[in-house]
Amino acid sequence: NDSFDIVTCRYAAHHFPHPAQAAREWARVLKPGGRFLLGDVVAPDDANSDTVLNAAEILRDPSHVRDHTVSQWFAMLEDAGLAVREIGVFPLRLEFASWTARMRTPEAAAAQIRALFAGTPASVQETLHLEPDGTFTCPVAVLLGEKSG
Repeated sequence: NDSFDIVTCRYAAHHFPHPAQAAREWARVLKPGGRFLLGDVVAPDDANSDTVLNAAEILRDPSHVRDHTVSQWFAMLEDAGLAVREIGVFPLRLEFASWTARMRTPEAAAAQIRALFAGTPASVQETLHLEPDGTFTCPVAVLLGEKSG
């Protein structure tokens, strides 16, 4: 308890089955005045885009649990006792072939993702900046939390 000045989590939290529990642990180990920095892929606020993105992520990588929205992260971190502010949300363009190759996604799953993307409403295609080959853009957030004390 109260041991660290800074705790970071980079591109991992979307694999956590219990992210609120992780947030409580991050807060627990921080000293009063300590800071937490989260950098991770997040879901768009639009429910349809959120659903499509998370479905594609799970098809690509079964260890994926969920890309949470920025507001969901704020709630979890604040509930854990951290004062949170957004450093920024940035677009991350993911080229489909290399994105699936990195995880050795089976071709059948890659085909399912392509079909999912092809069948999405125009609003989702616009939000995710879907390209004809399946390349898309998703948001990455950097959030800073501070433990009171």
